[in-house]
Amino acid sequence: MSLLDDGQTSPPDATVYVVGAGVDPARHLTIEALEVLGDCKEIWTNVPETVFRRLPESLASAVRSLKPFYKDNQTRRQNYADVTRHILARAAELGAVAYFTQGHPVIFDSVAANLYTGGDRQGIRVDVIGGISSIDTVLLDVLFDPGGGLQIFEATSFVYNKLKFDTRAALLLFQPSVFGMRTPRLTANAPQPNLTDLRDALLAHYPPNHIATFVRSATSFNPPFKIGVEIGALDTVAPSATLASSLFIAPLRESRPPANAEASDRGRVFDRPADRVRDAPRRDVPQGEGAT
Repeated sequence: MSLLDDGQTSPPDATVYVVGAGVDPARHLTIEALEVLGDCKEIWTNVPETVFRRLPESLASAVRSLKPFYKDNQTRRQNYADVTRHILARAAELGAVAYFTQGHPVIFDSVAANLYTGGDRQGIRVDVIGGISSIDTVLLDVLFDPGGGLQIFEATSFVYNKLKFDTRAALLLFQPSVFGMRTPRLTANAPQPNLTDLRDALLAHYPPNHIATFVRSATSFNPPFKIGVEIGALDTVAPSATLASSLFIAPLRESRPPANAEASDRGRVFDRPADRVRDAPRRDVPQGEGAT
């Protein structure tokens, strides 16, 4: 299949629908998303194709997997660029295609961001259909009310760009599974991240026994996973804990009592903490694609 050159233009009816599948597409897909997907000639997706067995049969024939574009011998940035060029080329040829992506399409999705800019440059319309993000499901998994503040960063950028944050508010770090890595982590046997720098960056602000919780929300193709690890032991965590997980860190508690009871309820973690462990879990758990 031919790819569009940067200067090539497309017919005015060429459209890419960037559709958020939700964290668990079989449960989270919206009526709007289903209607849009039904109008597309091809649906290009990084969502496991087995998910479509639980969706309307009319969509199945249009589904195409993006897995072949995610190669472990090239950088993640190059993988994203390859996927972007391919989807834009298909839109230019067919008219209406979809990029069906897990979660919410504007939250930590480089392909979606590339499609916005690439589509505009090549005269291809790009429409975005929202979906439930992992921010929603992680907060539910840890039962945290973000009223007192929630700070969200990509883990590698957080550490190496020395981004400022406040320990009095909760911290949520995405993609610890590929921390400091240029290549994707497509399977449980792929190269693993070294979390030493992440541990040290957090230890500059938190006591070593403060708990960081690895969270992987439940889907129809993966069971839920949640494990609490002392920040001082982050570098010893088992690879199975990081794959496809986010890292949640609750606020530091102040020693003085809150000014009033109502304010103290905001930003609290409800009484279902993850198990606390000093050493990393050594058991394997079923894995999905992980961060790509």
